[in-house]
Amino acid sequence: MGSAPAGELTMSDSILILGSLFFVVWSAVIAGVSIAAFGRDLLPIAAPASSKQESVQSRARPNAR
Repeated sequence: MGSAPAGELTMSDSILILGSLFFVVWSAVIAGVSIAAFGRDLLPIAAPASSKQESVQSRARPNAR
């Protein structure tokens, strides 16, 4: 695009690259914060094994506690 020799970046190319890089980093930050805040709600399968055992034991023997 434009009259720049091959291999050289124009100002508009630089702005597009920086904008894309910013968007990628910002998306990663938002995804990380969302997973940290809502990870247990989004992935209930990843619950600790000890809590699963306690719930199974409490159902098997309700008066054990």
